[in-house]
Amino acid sequence: MRTPIRTIPQWGLLCALCLFFSGCGGDRSSELGAPPAATSSPAPSSTATVTFNGNRANYQIQRGVSGTLVIDLVGNGGSQDVSLATGLQFADMKISLAIANDAKTISDAQLKSLIELYIAFFNRVPDAEGMSYWISQLRAGLSLGQIAESFYNAGLTFPDVTGYSANMSNADFVKLVYANVLGRTGATTPNAEEVGYWAGELDSGRQTKIVLISTMLTSARTFVNDPAYGWVPALLDNKISAGRYVAIEQGVTYLNASDSISKSVAIAAAVTPSDVSKAKILLGISDAQFNLTLTPTAFQSMRAPIVVDPPLPSFTILDVIGTFRVKSEPNNNWLIGTIALKAGSTSTLLWTNQAGFSWELTPDYAKHVLITGSENPYLNSENGKYFTLEFQSGKVVGFQFMGSSFVLDGAKVIDITPYLTSYFVTGVDATTVPAGFTYGFSMYTAIWPLIDRPIRGFGAGLPGTWLQPNNDDFFQPLLPPDNFLRVGDPNAKDFYRSLFQTVEGSGAYWTATRFPSTQPKYRINGTPNGYIDELSAPGWEFGQNAIDASSAKSGGLPMGSKGVAQLSNRLLMPPDGLTFKLGTAGELFGIAWMALPLTQAKTGTNPVGDQSWTFFVNSTNFKGPAAFYVPDVWEVLAKSYPTVLGRGLDVRPGKVGNFAMEWGAITFYQSQDKNGVRYVKLPRMAFPTDAKGNSCIVADFTLYSGAALFNPFKTWLTGSNTMSGKFAADGAIKPSLSTGPIYMYSQDNQVIMTSEGGLKDWIVPSIIKTPGGGTAWTFQMKGSAANGVFPEYFQKVGDVMRPILESQVPPETGLKELSFPFFAAADQNGADYTSPASWSVPAALSGPYSVVLNDGSTVTYAWYRFVDQPSLQGFGWSEAEKSRLQSIVEKIHTNWKNNTEFMAAQTIGDLATLDSALFVTPPKGLEIGYVPVVVKQAKLK
Repeated sequence: MRTPIRTIPQWGLLCALCLFFSGCGGDRSSELGAPPAATSSPAPSSTATVTFNGNRANYQIQRGVSGTLVIDLVGNGGSQDVSLATGLQFADMKISLAIANDAKTISDAQLKSLIELYIAFFNRVPDAEGMSYWISQLRAGLSLGQIAESFYNAGLTFPDVTGYSANMSNADFVKLVYANVLGRTGATTPNAEEVGYWAGELDSGRQTKIVLISTMLTSARTFVNDPAYGWVPALLDNKISAGRYVAIEQGVTYLNASDSISKSVAIAAAVTPSDVSKAKILLGISDAQFNLTLTPTAFQSMRAPIVVDPPLPSFTILDVIGTFRVKSEPNNNWLIGTIALKAGSTSTLLWTNQAGFSWELTPDYAKHVLITGSENPYLNSENGKYFTLEFQSGKVVGFQFMGSSFVLDGAKVIDITPYLTSYFVTGVDATTVPAGFTYGFSMYTAIWPLIDRPIRGFGAGLPGTWLQPNNDDFFQPLLPPDNFLRVGDPNAKDFYRSLFQTVEGSGAYWTATRFPSTQPKYRINGTPNGYIDELSAPGWEFGQNAIDASSAKSGGLPMGSKGVAQLSNRLLMPPDGLTFKLGTAGELFGIAWMALPLTQAKTGTNPVGDQSWTFFVNSTNFKGPAAFYVPDVWEVLAKSYPTVLGRGLDVRPGKVGNFAMEWGAITFYQSQDKNGVRYVKLPRMAFPTDAKGNSCIVADFTLYSGAALFNPFKTWLTGSNTMSGKFAADGAIKPSLSTGPIYMYSQDNQVIMTSEGGLKDWIVPSIIKTPGGGTAWTFQMKGSAANGVFPEYFQKVGDVMRPILESQVPPETGLKELSFPFFAAADQNGADYTSPASWSVPAALSGPYSVVLNDGSTVTYAWYRFVDQPSLQGFGWSEAEKSRLQSIVEKIHTNWKNNTEFMAAQTIGDLATLDSALFVTPPKGLEIGYVPVVVKQAKLK
């Protein structure tokens, strides 16, 4: 006897059909009329939908633990943060960002059954909104049988679309099920005996049409591996896989009923028993990394918790009265003085040093500084405006002024020690690098807040590397006799190969940064002459003001700091470094240095090669070339030291031997217990870690041959083809890597920390395979460092310092109460980066303009014609040379997009996002062939 089945009211049928074919959820209610109050209807569609003008294929969706971004791949839309959205609407389809989570609220067997119903009744793949609706109905108590009857009744309502009709014979119904469910058409159409059997089941009443479909699905699965009909369950499984891909993994819903019918049916029809790929291709989405059911690998989500030191205590006038001196210079009367109340005042202080100079001091209790008066002769010097107070154990013990530490007489002070130095190194196995892979490299380097506040005097780099000219076959000194590095080490066994020339850079904290920030910044740097000059952002030396062409340094470039050219017409390159989106905590920043033949080689008395080393960036909101080193700078030293002629990066193969974290200036405290045992406290430094305690700091280090970019670019310049700028895969290799032990040492070698001395029990560097098939340099954080914190406390044991827990530090050392002096707002009063008057010839064509970065600085920039920018002056180029290079840059600006994946995507983690203030739009008429050059960077007033 047939079991009664509760039917869905007519409103439910209409909504169901809308969901079956157009996937519009409850959006059709305005057409169909409001449902009766007692009926079950779909939930209203979310209003949190973000709309885009182009088709889905024109965008990339990046999901990470830090949010979701939609990136425009064909236009200039850049990226848009859609982290709060539940849906996205494109010109051809909608994407539900919530469907994967909806699918997890029912069992996988139920989800599979729902997809089977779409296949069985309509031979189509489902859409996301339809699936979301039926999942909600299952959760509300509707059975799969009741949902199946709803599907059947909807099919009867529209026979022209579904093939079902109320008056069709049982035999015709069976034939349709064979076709939809089992794919039995054409040569495999069921014979009369097969059709008769199932039709007889219906004729006798032993099965209903709804139950029959379920029975036939179950029967089909018994043919797995059957020689004749094993393809039937394979086809069914593949159709389910295609349905899962469209609706659940990609979250797709078409915008109208016509597309929903034709396209979803076509996708199902493209499935074969052995292949789903052709069906997926029909969806038209090339965003290979997007899959709503996969959880992104998210190292940054597990970064070590930030422990905030206690706030600095308040102070009073009495706390700062007394005599202060710089202990390291006991006989310097300028560095010994007294703070006292000014006669007749209760709030103004007076500083008087033993050299007889005096000026007023006004306390700023909020900033913990004493503001110096107008009589201060250092008022306009770097760090010359404030006495920045120092505290230990809640009491004023001194102050910082002009880079010197003044200590209050009688105060118990544990001095901060400069510095610990270390290189955490990973080496490149040269035996795995074929000949010719010397035209560039790329890597993804993690960007995260190593420290939780900017510490005064602290300098440490995140992962970076050094690109150098390969002079392994050259056995003469590459530096002239008067170079300070050669003077300091007159018999270097490597002939100064590692110091001669280099292109480098990393995320880092610098001791001389002018705009301190908790977040690291990324700086490029390069030296053409043994660190006499360090060429950083376009027109700027590393951490210094730009220098006039007439102001060459002894042994330096005759054109001062020129030599880094601005190439991008979208991304600013500030002298204090590239800033990142606030909250960046372990995302990977893609960088590459690639040789490009932007200028032609020159022969004659002063030959120059044709390798322009170009800096490429890969982030969520900018991709592509940003700047390059002008080849001429690499041969300037040869004019005064002919030994190195033809040995520079403009012509020699580029070599990368290793990459590393360079910790150049880790300040630390030292103290002793009652037995004279020495203890050390380091600043709290944290690494981003995953749930297993692994910290990924570099991924997918890759080397390139000329085939990757150099040669195709040269061919492109002839006008014989087109070129997107993508690095060709056949010119790329990922060499084998090996890690080295950790070794840290103080300037006097009295404090040494090593892997063998106990650090390996806390932190172990290793090379791993990534989920995406690449490689990564990781640190395994172990023991008490499992939350990502580098050891903070050490005890002297023999000749080395061994890491210990905070609880093992004796109280009498006083170390646990100490905090490291940090950059307060008052410290950020260093001199602005200012450009010289010579930058006005040739003149900028538009500007100045200004933007505010998230490090608290204001960047001023102006628009120059590319070849007129300051960095390119002083080389003596002919007008023909300038015209040629200008035309090449115009070609790049026209054809290379700022959202092209020039380097292959990372195989692990999330991509980093640059500070949005770094992106600028060219003025009208200056879109092609013009570049924004930073002419000033100053403290935000």
